[in-house]
Amino acid sequence: MFKAEFLNMLKALDVLRLSLGSYAITGSGPLVIRNVRAARDVDVVVKRALWHELCKKFKPYDEHHIKIGDIEIWGDFINLTPRLDAVVERVSQSTKRSS
Repeated sequence: MFKAEFLNMLKALDVLRLSLGSYAITGSGPLVIRNVRAARDVDVVVKRALWHELCKKFKPYDEHHIKIGDIEIWGDFINLTPRLDAVVERVSQSTKRSS
């Protein structure tokens, strides 16, 4: 139900061609993919290096966020900001194991 619409929104993420392992889908994404609830957008946290690269291509709407269509990219995430690269790496490895 919710999943099909979300998968359609993910096509916009594919267009950005972000390298695997440099980002993780967060926010409502994990709930939507399990059909628990709908999502208005796709929240993505990115590693520091990718954040700086994206800031050269897209204008952040504030100090830590970029909005590109239905994709909201976060350069920080609450109290995880100092360890964000490690968190994204862990999520990426976990996702590879579960595929």
